[in-house]
Amino acid sequence: QDFILLNYLGGAEAAEVAVSTVSYDNYAESNIASTSFVKTRDAIGSKWRVTSGTAIGVTKDKFYVIKDAEGNVYKLKFVNAGIGTDGGERGKPVIEYKLVKKA
Repeated sequence: QDFILLNYLGGAEAAEVAVSTVSYDNYAESNIASTSFVKTRDAIGSKWRVTSGTAIGVTKDKFYVIKDAEGNVYKLKFVNAGIGTDGGERGKPVIEYKLVKKA
């Protein structure tokens, strides 16, 4: 229900960014050159959430950067997923995204 697939065959790429490197709010066009994009179907997968242990819910220590086939770059973070105590409804994750660079 909440496994994220990337359309890598259509030319999309994604990167995981640790907030210890740069925060979601501070990530800007100047950060793109140092971002390591990958072209795999499970580039995001289930790495954005934790479903067992003591920290169940959306991970707050990372966000994602997506580059589409046209070269537009977006930053994306997960707000909640309805697991643990993060609120929301399971299977309907809430995301926040913003255009970083228009192609």
